[in-house]
Amino acid sequence: MIGTGTQADPYIVSTLADLRTAAGTAGAYVEMDPDASTKILDLNGSATNPVTQRLDINCASLAGNGWRIRNLYFSSPSDHFLVSTTTAVTQVSDLHFDNLVCSNGAKSLLSMSNTTLTGCSFTGVKYFAAEAYLLAAGSSTHSMACKSCTFAMQAQGSGIPYGIATRCDFTDCNFMLDMPLTVEGGRRGNLFSYSGLEDCLMRGSITLSGTGNSGLVYITDGNKPMKNSFIAVEFTNTSEYTIGLYPVKATATSCIVSSLIGTGITYYNGDNVQYVTAAQGKSGAYLNSIGFPVTEV
Repeated sequence: MIGTGTQADPYIVSTLADLRTAAGTAGAYVEMDPDASTKILDLNGSATNPVTQRLDINCASLAGNGWRIRNLYFSSPSDHFLVSTTTAVTQVSDLHFDNLVCSNGAKSLLSMSNTTLTGCSFTGVKYFAAEAYLLAAGSSTHSMACKSCTFAMQAQGSGIPYGIATRCDFTDCNFMLDMPLTVEGGRRGNLFSYSGLEDCLMRGSITLSGTGNSGLVYITDGNKPMKNSFIAVEFTNTSEYTIGLYPVKATATSCIVSSLIGTGITYYNGDNVQYVTAAQGKSGAYLNSIGFPVTEV
């Protein structure tokens, strides 16, 4: 590791050990080596060779410079993978994680209060469900934000009990999800709590399992409505109970593909929410006609 950690002379890192040290330093400026000939950090992780310590991101700025950290097996009971514990603003950009496994009771992938992720990706993520949100958890006083990020995640094991994220605003993000969700009878579960969805695309599948009658799934909780977001998710109900799906509301037209919603699920209207068929969802002309901005290419 070289540099002094100032904005003019940032720490330059290329190993996990140096990244852990530099990124964990409050107020530091950090860059993954911008001049490296190969911007890949292959950890060759497995269940027999796991990373057992979370990665603290307490620096002022972490510029990934296109680096890809891959083949990481994270095993740390009751902890998150990426964590920011500082109340100062942290910026993380252009850093990518491929083939990441979170196992052994790990909590949400991200717990990064007052942090903004820009142009980052988490792909090939396999997450073994624990008592936590699948993806992200900010705090009640310092939320987090993701801009132009990609999340491709598969949750395995028992159903995710709390949804996808809380207190995190997503803008221009792409989700590809394969996850189970437990819906308790007579109770409501939110996919996104206190979290905004603006110009986002969500695809994949969510398998619902009910524990009793009158279980409800809200896409957002209404505290921060959707805006110009498109949801093409296959919702499947594997229980004997009918489950209600509520989009709540949007501040600008958002779309849900109704033909992907399976039997045993009753879906309801929401302000500025349009249900479309798969064919309609592929037609730029139709989407524009109902107020959803899209350009055909």
